[in-house]
Amino acid sequence: MRLFTEGEIRQLEADFMKTMGPGDPTLMVRAGRALGEKCLEIAGLSEGSGKILLVCGKGGNGGDGLVAAGFLIEKGLETTLFLMSAAKALRGECRHHYQALADGGGRILPLVTPEDLTRLKTEMKTHDLLVDAIYGIGFKGGLSPFDEEVIRAINGFEGKVLSADIPSGVAADTGRTGSLAVRADFTLTFGFAKAGLFLEPGRSLAGELSVVDLGLRPEEDRQEGVLEVITPQWCERALPQRSPAAHKGDFGHVLVIGGQRGMAGAVVMAAEAALLSGAGLVSVAAPEGLHDIIAVKLTEVMQHPLPQAVGGYAALTAAEELLRALQKATVVALGPGMGTASETVALLKLVLPQIQVPLVVDADGLNGIALILKEEEGFFSRLKMPLVLTPHPGELSRLTGRSVEVLESQRVAWARTCAGQWGATLVSKGASTLVAEGGGRVHLNPTGNSGMATGGSGDVLTGIISGLLAQGLEPFEAASLGAFLHGRAGDLALLEKGSYSLRAGDLLAFLPAAFLSIKKPGGNPGL
Repeated sequence: MRLFTEGEIRQLEADFMKTMGPGDPTLMVRAGRALGEKCLEIAGLSEGSGKILLVCGKGGNGGDGLVAAGFLIEKGLETTLFLMSAAKALRGECRHHYQALADGGGRILPLVTPEDLTRLKTEMKTHDLLVDAIYGIGFKGGLSPFDEEVIRAINGFEGKVLSADIPSGVAADTGRTGSLAVRADFTLTFGFAKAGLFLEPGRSLAGELSVVDLGLRPEEDRQEGVLEVITPQWCERALPQRSPAAHKGDFGHVLVIGGQRGMAGAVVMAAEAALLSGAGLVSVAAPEGLHDIIAVKLTEVMQHPLPQAVGGYAALTAAEELLRALQKATVVALGPGMGTASETVALLKLVLPQIQVPLVVDADGLNGIALILKEEEGFFSRLKMPLVLTPHPGELSRLTGRSVEVLESQRVAWARTCAGQWGATLVSKGASTLVAEGGGRVHLNPTGNSGMATGGSGDVLTGIISGLLAQGLEPFEAASLGAFLHGRAGDLALLEKGSYSLRAGDLLAFLPAAFLSIKKPGGNPGL
């Protein structure tokens, strides 16, 4: 499902207006009527029953609310509209619908003074549903003290809250909020879903989301610069097909490089995830002191013990053994539990440019590259392999030199920028993980939950993506499918374990079920 920015929606609306016939309903009329229908659906109201309260701003979102109020009155519902503007400040179509509502006997009350706010709070006590039509996609990040008080009152409403297009106070492109935003039970978004409805905190504030078609028509053939939500249907198409006559060599060989003293679990989880994701062969290259532990934990992997320094991390002399191991690998997963000792970072600087097969870099592999970039700014230009980077916000901050706050304020834009500059597929981890490629296309992952915010979760993701790459998927597809499966495994685990007790190992336990939920034996898609 494609997501749209405010600018894209404005352009689509402008294009639509050029094609309208004299008798065609305007976009505001279409949106307002759909909003009224949604009110009836949510409240379970029949014509002639129920009480609905609307809070409208002076812009287009408020105009949608004015149309909805007229529609509801026609249906016989008791409707009260609070207008956060003087009537004379309304312009164009908003003014027209205000006048029509007023002429039709609609109950319109002002909401511009503290006394008006007190009256709003009183009215709330006797209404079943409140419609938020204050800002819509026009919100730019700042609220006046009075607007804050209005939104605070709406959030205290004991009935259901329906937001028109997007909860007021949420930025349409980023999902970010200012000091406060409406916390909706339902959101009806117009035309197409907006990016901010799938990025936190907008995603959590939107409640149950539905989209109404207004007749807008985007370019069908556009690929670059598109933001899309990953769906189960997309995943089913992307999932590698397996021939009945296949053998293990057909499904690739993943080499996991990482580990240091006290961090054996990271490479173990990455390797097991690669196996569970369909890789034909998996090997682990880790400091020699870890391999007895690895042998106990994993039966199915091959091992490449690496010379280690006194501190228990890979020594620079491990380069020769790593290069031998690389000769048989078709995919490399690098970084889990590796550490960032100076000798290990020097090893990375020596070996990375010699890797020719697809490479997934996570954890201390990313932190090691961040240290290398301080000495050699153009280091990424020396990496010629298909590259997947999987940073969380802190790791991305170290790679870019930008603060976490700056990066999180424009997640989609930064994901595109970094993927393009580094010639990589970037997996920007977090709530609603983003997968970006150099051409500007971005996938947003809708699966996952807060219980996955635990040590080792990223190692599992690294292994999943590596296992999918080993079966021949392109980096962008492997990373997108891997992120979805990773989150789906977490969501399935959540049902049994709850968010407090969920561990990274549970993701491994539920990964087979996550695959089955996408494509069941016999080829039937699942949900």
